Amino acid sequence: MLNIECKSNMISKEEIEKCINSLLGKKYLALDINIKVYKSKYELWKDIILGRASNCGKISGNFNSFTDEIKIYIFNIKIKNISILRLQILYNILHEIRHNYQKYYCSKKFNLDCNNYINIGSNYDKQWIEIDANRTARIIMNKRKDIINKILDIEDNSWFIA
Repeated sequence: MLNIECKSNMISKEEIEKCINSLLGKKYLALDINIKVYKSKYELWKDIILGRASNCGKISGNFNSFTDEIKIYIFNIKIKNISILRLQILYNILHEIRHNYQKYYCSKKFNLDCNNYINIGSNYDKQWIEIDANRTARIIMNKRKDIINKILDIEDNSWFIA
């Protein structure tokens, strides 16, 4: 089941849905995917007050393995170019969806990494859970660039996720 809540003018719920349905395989689409995109700190604080969220600090996205919720914090992405910002939002969504995939299809490795998870610091990017999510998001975006550009209405085809 795919559930998306997004009130951003940077990327729409429909664009996110089209990207997910066009870019991801059957195993991904079989997952319960719940995405909330926060465009502003104000929107996040409303959810914090209502008990539906917690402070995100400076991160741009996270996956809560207890609730299967993905949250994207656009206001923490410091990119001025609108096309690049839209691509970064999609990258973050794909990265967090991969964590959902890891939970269900790589559960032993996922649980082991979660038990010793490092939130921030020099070893954050060295964890299997993050290496795999970054690699997967990067491969999907680079291989499916034409589809992404069409859905997100991006004319510049020279971008590449390193």
